[in-house]
Amino acid sequence: MQQERDYNMRRFAQTVFLLGLIICFSAFLDVKAPAINRQELTAPSMMPKKPSFALNKQEPLHPLLTEVLLPGKGGLIRGVDFGMTKQQINALEDACEENAGDFRSKYSIACSIPEMAAFADVVYDFQPNGQMDMVTVDYYLNDSYIAKAIFHDLLKFYAKQFGEKYFTDTDGYVTWETERRSVDGSRQNLAIYLKKIGRGEDSGVSIQFVKKS
Repeated sequence: MQQERDYNMRRFAQTVFLLGLIICFSAFLDVKAPAINRQELTAPSMMPKKPSFALNKQEPLHPLLTEVLLPGKGGLIRGVDFGMTKQQINALEDACEENAGDFRSKYSIACSIPEMAAFADVVYDFQPNGQMDMVTVDYYLNDSYIAKAIFHDLLKFYAKQFGEKYFTDTDGYVTWETERRSVDGSRQNLAIYLKKIGRGEDSGVSIQFVKKS
C-alpha cells in the first residue's frame, strides 16, 4: 500500500514538473515571437498621401482649375479674349467683381469644395482705348501639394496647347512666347508666364497672359 502511494506521488511530481517546463517554454516562445496585432496586418506600409488628382493627367481635373479657366467657354480663359471691353467682359463674367477701375477689373472665384479653402483672383487689364490686353490669374492655396499639382496641370495644359518650346526666365517664370487664333479667327502674338509661389499654408500659383503687338 505504501509503495503504491509513493509511486503515485512520484507520478504527480513528474507531471507537475513537466507542466512547469511546458509553461516556461511557452513563455520563452512568447518573448521571442510576440503575437502579431491584427490591426497591423491591415495597416498601410506608408502614411497615405493626398489623392493624386492632378499629376500625370492630360487635362486639368482639379475643380479650382476648371472653375477658373472654364475651358469649355472658349476664348483665352472663361470665354474672354484679348480686345474685349470691360462691358463685354462683365456681361460674360459669372464671378463676383471685387474691384473695378478705369484700367483694371478683378473677379474672385472660390473653389466649390468648402473644406479646401482655396480661391483665385482673375484680373483683367485694359489699354487706354478700352481693350483688354492682359489677364492675370492668382491661385491662393493652403497646401503646397495642391499648389504643385495645379502648377503641373497648368504646365501640361498649356504645353499641349502652345507646345513644349517654353523656357524659365530669370525670375523663375515658365514662359511661352507664341501665337494663337482669337475668337474671330485672327492671329494674336502673346506671352504666357507661369510660376508656383509661396510654400506650406501660404502657397499659390500665378499665370499671366500678355498680348504682344
